[in-house]
This record gives sequence, C-alpha cells and structure tokens, in this order.
Amino acid sequence: MNKLDVLAVMVSDLKPDILGITESWATDSILDCELQLAGYQMFRCDRPSEHRGGGVLLYVRSSLQPIEFHTKSQYGEHIWCQIGDLLVGVFYRSTNDAVVGGDNELKLHQVLQEMSNRNVLIMGDFNYAEIDWSRHTVSTSAVSGCCEFFRVVEDCFYTQHVLSQTRSGATLDLVFTNEPDLVSDVTAIQNLGSSDHITWWLLLLTCIAINSIVRDYSWIIIRVIMML
Repeated sequence: MNKLDVLAVMVSDLKPDILGITESWATDSILDCELQLAGYQMFRCDRPSEHRGGGVLLYVRSSLQPIEFHTKSQYGEHIWCQIGDLLVGVFYRSTNDAVVGGDNELKLHQVLQEMSNRNVLIMGDFNYAEIDWSRHTVSTSAVSGCCEFFRVVEDCFYTQHVLSQTRSGATLDLVFTNEPDLVSDVTAIQNLGSSDHITWWLLLLTCIAINSIVRDYSWIIIRVIMML
C-alpha cells in the first residue's frame, strides 16, 4: 500500500476537517486529480521541478467552504486557505540553502510578521532542532537563524502548541496560533507509512460568525491532522 492509499484509509477512519501535509514531493507532472481526497478541497504548493522533495498540501472538508489565500510576502513552500475569518497555513522549511536560497529564513520571518495580526492556524515542519518549546528556551549552540526565528515568534505573540519531541529527539513540527485557546488539545496518533515524523491530531476550537450584525457566534470543534 503506497502512502496515498494509507492517507486515504486514515482520512476515512479519522474524518478530519483539515489535513496538512509537508514534504509531499509532488511535482507539476502529478495532476491534482491524482492527489484529491473525496469530500475535500485540496490546496498545493510544489517545490520547483528542478529540485526534488519538499512541497506542501492542505486538504479542507468541502462543507467548510475554504477559499485559497495568498500572502503578500513571498516564501517558497507554504500554502494558505481561508475558512470564515480563520486563515490556515502549512509550511515546510528546508535547511538546504542551495535549493531554497540564502534568504529563505528572512522570507519566512516576513510571512509570520505579516500574518501576526490575523486569526491564524499555522502548522508545518520548521526544522529548528535547537528550540526547546516545553522550556521555552533556545540552545546556546543554536545558529543565529534559529535564535532569530524564536525572536520573531515571541515578537508576534504566537503560541506554539506542540511540546513533545516529533523526530530524532527534537520538536521540529510546530503549530502556531495567535489565540492561545484556539487549539484545545494536541495528541500524537501514529506515523504515516514509513515517515520518521509523528502524525499529530489537533482539536481546534474556533468561532464561526452566524449573524455578524447582532454578533451571534457559534463555537465548533474542527478536527485537524498534521502529517509530516
């Protein structure tokens, strides 16, 4: 069974509302119909075809009526959609400057800063092993880029919700919101196929406006799976 078949089985079993995937390895030779999941709208961002690997996918249940969203800031491997007033983004940060360019981290910071005043759920593989999110500290041996990323997150008042190790003794796979109570639970469930990352199950408590004139709101639980 290939990874796409495993993914379809997992989605059928868990029935998530949102599914974020990093390192999709999709290219422009792969058609959208080959990656589609029944009942979901798919958004994709592939790495340029001259470089293998990378890429991100975002699936959202069609009944939530997601709309593709584009940031003003340019960053290579990320994709966004809008669900009501909630913006959902999936990121992959490669550590290979030969592939993504020496200004890749700066572009990442610019996107995070741009979106910091919006209602966001940001998830992905950021590859910063030197940050201990449970203690909220950065290793003294960390490179300057890692320290700067942590500073940007702090300055933007994001809450990072994944505190457990996700791969090789480090927390590389992260979930950010700018509303601390937006994510009510983060639970590890299983790996996808042969992936060496842990798959995460999130419960997203979000508020959908029913009648904006009288400010009547309905709270719903959105189930999110992050697969790396």
